[in-house]
Amino acid sequence: MFSEELAILDRNTAKYMMDEMQSAIDGMQGTINDMQGTISGMQGTIDQQQSKLKEQEAAINKLQQESIHKTLRILRNLKISEGKIIKQITAQYQIEEEQVRPLL
Repeated sequence: MFSEELAILDRNTAKYMMDEMQSAIDGMQGTINDMQGTISGMQGTIDQQQSKLKEQEAAINKLQQESIHKTLRILRNLKISEGKIIKQITAQYQIEEEQVRPLL
């Protein structure tokens, strides 16, 4: 009889411990789900910012190309040699000579 009561107590204790562990697991899963939602939101923000950055880089590149072309026209109108034009453009716009040559 005493051992039967101990067996019941052991089963009840084991069930209680399993219920407690399941409750803790469920709480942790809820926390994980919340964090995944936060991460998804942050990823959306990152994607938007990267898209804006690409647009801004494209706008900057376009403006730089327009500026280089205008500078080239001015330097050509001043009858400056091609070598000096290349040096001027590479220094002013911090680009390589290989990037300037196709524009000449």
